[in-house]
Amino acid sequence: MKRVKSRKGVRIELLKEDGSGAAYSPPTGGPKEPYFQLPLDYWRADHYMTLSMPGKAMLLIALGEQPEFELPVAQAPSFYGISPETAARGFEELVRAGLARFEQRVIKDPMAPLGKRSVKFWHLLPPYQREIAVDETPARVRRVK
Repeated sequence: MKRVKSRKGVRIELLKEDGSGAAYSPPTGGPKEPYFQLPLDYWRADHYMTLSMPGKAMLLIALGEQPEFELPVAQAPSFYGISPETAARGFEELVRAGLARFEQRVIKDPMAPLGKRSVKFWHLLPPYQREIAVDETPARVRRVK
């Protein structure tokens, strides 16, 4: 919000949440203005009351990620400013509540000591499961002549 003086007194103007100082406009959801919404089930199923703060934090973080994502809890402080313990507790709570699951996979990693590493790929479950949008699909390879 911004206070603006006028002849009639002080007027309040709404600003965008991104800190740019631009005037507020409702989000469009386009590629330049990503946002997410909480499904109505968040309130209907009382998740706002039953989830602890770590669970809520990780749910919001997961909603902002791709439908399938990797988030090592050790990276949570640098990515999101929360401790690894809080991230681990939040993920555990989401799994116990039936809102998320993970698949353990081994992937190639030339930087790892053995050339591969074990990774958890997370998925949100319905009603929080995200569909892959058209612009999130992998781009086709172009041939150069």
